[in-house]
Amino acid sequence: MLAGHRQWQALDDGIDVASIDYESPGWGKARRMVMVRQLITRRPKATGKILKLFADDAEYQHYRYGCFVTSLDLPAALVWKIYRMRADAENRIKELNTTLEQTAST
Repeated sequence: MLAGHRQWQALDDGIDVASIDYESPGWGKARRMVMVRQLITRRPKATGKILKLFADDAEYQHYRYGCFVTSLDLPAALVWKIYRMRADAENRIKELNTTLEQTAST
């Protein structure tokens, strides 16, 4: 679905987002999937995955892709920003826990 999608919205330099409804076998209903692609030359530390099935295809090899399944009824760009902030907060919590564990063991 990521590879075949053609209607991307430019969000920032090297970042595009899109949104589709997708029903995986066994889900029973479609869910919203927000997709993100980041241009590696513009964002060398971008998170996401390169689509290995298409690794030799020039159209796909320059991007890292990611997606979120969500029930949020917000623009795709806003959903991505919210999830990004949440992931960053989770990273900070992990860092604090590690620091506390190290302090407690000394």
